[in-house]
Amino acid sequence: MAHKIIYEALIKKYEADIADASTKITILMTDTRIIPEHIDITGEIEVFRYCKSLHQDALNAGVIFCPGVGFDVIPTDCIAMALNEVLPNADELILGFESTAKKMSPGTMATSIESLGFGGKIRKDGKIKKVPLAYRSAELNFGNGRKNMATIPWGDVATAYYSTKIPNISVYIPMEKKQIKSMKRYNFFSFLLRTKFVINFLKNRVKAKIKGPSSDERSESKMYVWGRIKKDHKVYEGKLITKNGYEVTADGSLEVINFVQNNEINPGYYTPSLLCGKSLIEVLPGSSKINIKKIEN
Repeated sequence: MAHKIIYEALIKKYEADIADASTKITILMTDTRIIPEHIDITGEIEVFRYCKSLHQDALNAGVIFCPGVGFDVIPTDCIAMALNEVLPNADELILGFESTAKKMSPGTMATSIESLGFGGKIRKDGKIKKVPLAYRSAELNFGNGRKNMATIPWGDVATAYYSTKIPNISVYIPMEKKQIKSMKRYNFFSFLLRTKFVINFLKNRVKAKIKGPSSDERSESKMYVWGRIKKDHKVYEGKLITKNGYEVTADGSLEVINFVQNNEINPGYYTPSLLCGKSLIEVLPGSSKINIKKIEN
């Protein structure tokens, strides 16, 4: 089936700020009828939950739903599935990632500002639980040295559960101790951080003062992706290195679309790893193999 692919977000493959354009990938048939696939690069937990709730509707309509086909959540989703295959029916899954880039793009910072007032999220006993920002912190090594880390409300809080059924899930990123303290202080002002006035004020400051990484800086940076799975006294860790998040998003979305075009797939809701398998991340340019090892107590 011939498809026309419109990338509103990826006009310039690596210069576009993907975080500004989640849910912008639209796929149409050449005869302009909507084809039976909805594939996008959104990373919001609530969007994943909503799409999952439409699984039966998708089945009835013969539609495929697969949001999250960018950096959020392909690499972490694939590590989650790989770990789950090694240790099925686990009790806890911890995921994390770290960028070697020194700067964050203004668009990514703006997206982060929009979510500040809504706190953090983890999954506990199978349910998504709202928690304070930087709810948990720990010293962890994602493959680039041991660092202070703190939890964030990343998309895998929803999707990793759909892929693995592991009841307790949290996601960490590097955060200096002073940053963790600042995030904890924000918890006291969450009601203000949700107001349009404060959100627009902070976003305007970012726009005026923050200059994101250059195309060269982005191309030279890479991501360390990590996961840990626990069941009773058994612990396994998985590690993976990818290109920068922007390129993973561009390449990942293309790979998923190619997979859908060239395979017979039943309708319904999918995570990236449920749709394409845990090796999806490994076939993307610049990605390593997922390395899993048992951690001895």
